[in-house]
Amino acid sequence: MFKLIAKIQAYFQHESFTRKSHAVFLFFLSLANFLFVGYLLHLSFYNRLAMDDFTALCVFNEHGITEGVADFYQHWSGRFASVWLMLVAIQVYVYLQNLAFWTFFLVFAYSITFFYGLRLVFKSLINSRQDYFLILNLAIFLFIIFVITNYNFSTFYWFCASIGYFGGVLFASILAVCLLSSSTHFLVWTGLILSSLFVGSAVENIAILCGLLLSIGLVFSFSNYSLFFFNQRTKLNQSKWLTAWIVHLSSFVIAWFSSGTKARLATSQVLNWTDFLWQVRKSVPYFFHDIAFSRINYLLLLALVMCYVGVYFKKKEINPEQEIKLISELLLGIILLLGFILVSILPVVYAFGNIEPNRTLTIVAFLLVIFSAYFAFQLGYQTLFPKKLALVLAILALIALVYEGRYRWVNEVKGAKIYAQEYDVQVKYLLDLKAKKHREPVGLNPITLPPGSLERNSFYADTTYWLNRDFAKAYELGFAVYSK
Repeated sequence: MFKLIAKIQAYFQHESFTRKSHAVFLFFLSLANFLFVGYLLHLSFYNRLAMDDFTALCVFNEHGITEGVADFYQHWSGRFASVWLMLVAIQVYVYLQNLAFWTFFLVFAYSITFFYGLRLVFKSLINSRQDYFLILNLAIFLFIIFVITNYNFSTFYWFCASIGYFGGVLFASILAVCLLSSSTHFLVWTGLILSSLFVGSAVENIAILCGLLLSIGLVFSFSNYSLFFFNQRTKLNQSKWLTAWIVHLSSFVIAWFSSGTKARLATSQVLNWTDFLWQVRKSVPYFFHDIAFSRINYLLLLALVMCYVGVYFKKKEINPEQEIKLISELLLGIILLLGFILVSILPVVYAFGNIEPNRTLTIVAFLLVIFSAYFAFQLGYQTLFPKKLALVLAILALIALVYEGRYRWVNEVKGAKIYAQEYDVQVKYLLDLKAKKHREPVGLNPITLPPGSLERNSFYADTTYWLNRDFAKAYELGFAVYSK
């Protein structure tokens, strides 16, 4: 009996079992990625223009790209780089007549950016040979968790909002990769300058937070101190941080002091300082109590997976001083995270009078994902966390995500398909009336609302309402539309 138990223990400790167990982990990780990416891409084919998208289409039809950027800059938005990308994407949409291309672009661009970012991080943290297949799967996995932890999921599919928020975070990630890279390649410098330019004129809370991080990185690049990845005092590193900081600041100033930004702020509920501080006092507890915890289950699943990855790459010997250092890093990280979240919330409260709309918290979701992934990895890598327990918990987490990915793919796509079909029938009906030279206002029946993953498009009874007006103008109907 004792010999049998000893043989079982020896089997579980044998290297072949470790390889087989890791293969099981990779299988479920790949399966979860496949299901969620398949779900995101499939759903994108039933995505349709909504809300502000029609305004962008109107501007493109009337002014094109270059003059369209100037029109937005003067009358509505100083975010010139985001607006340029939006109008370029609108041009692609006009050619393809489908929004799926943008989702495909985001999946590809985020996966590649996170892949190179993880390679740099692992190179900095571990000294073993890098497993590119694992890193690519982890990059896709991080992207998926980021998307589903977003506090307004439809932001990912709402065309104009997605370009502003997910595009802003994407270029911020590219900027981070370029700064962490030790390469002097032309493409690295090009990526650094273009991403700094884009982020500086991005959504204000993303631009302000990135400006703060660039300022911190610039100071550390010229000092003898280190903080996380801010520890490379070289001329190349200093040149990169300084260049990024100057380009970002210039871009932000150009965007912020535009007449379009002033016009947009004039329509917002900009608060005086007393009311602003009062709303901040109300909004911060509301965020942590009502919003942040609504996605904590996904962050926990992410942490379980990354903890196992840390254990997988763990050194054979753990220095007790490393655990103490990790605790101090964690405490400092929590303080910085809370500070960065506050910095991300303040511009929203200032402009809107409260913490909503939740799409403005996209950057906060990204911060929480990066924080959870990094410290969960360090927990597995620098402590005596049991390997078998980490493996079991990671596989269970992935099984849960496999189940949810399959559920979403099967159920949400059905509702989206119905919405898209009714939407297309409605647009075809209006275009047929246009071809017949119809000129009287047309009443439309409400169509089936899409699942919460897609931004809905609902008309109003008032034909002069901006959405009704811009919809009719975007399709050049020649008559007004309203909801019955």
